[in-house]
Amino acid sequence: MFSGILLFLSGCIIAGLFTSSGLFKNYKAGVGGHVEAQLNGMFLLLIGVSWDHLYLNDRCKLIIYVCLQLTGWIHPMTYYWVAYTGRHYHILRQATIDAKTPPSNSEEFLFNFVLIGIVSGSMMVALILLLWGLRFGNSKRENELEVKNQ
Repeated sequence: MFSGILLFLSGCIIAGLFTSSGLFKNYKAGVGGHVEAQLNGMFLLLIGVSWDHLYLNDRCKLIIYVCLQLTGWIHPMTYYWVAYTGRHYHILRQATIDAKTPPSNSEEFLFNFVLIGIVSGSMMVALILLLWGLRFGNSKRENELEVKNQ
């Protein structure tokens, strides 16, 4: 839960100070990073609250934790990178529509790999495991209560 609060707070501070001060060349991407940090911070807080209700082994919980940390922190940082560099990336057309400078091909490939491969992939893995743990958690809990009552 600390990570969620820290991410939420960093979204307020980074977007509030850097976007309004003119440090970011692309205002839209700075605001996009702010929104991503706010939403990801709230999502990490929500998962932190429901963490004890997951019926998964420690390895699955570690995988969820690592995937959510990767997704939660890397996604806003990519927006901040775009806001700072002011380049036009094809994957973020709306946020970079005013930018005139295109990135190099290798930079565009790396950026796409980070957003599509790492961020999207780790979020999908985490969500599948979370759904698995929460779905079967209720049935196990009911069975445990029935055993205790007998």
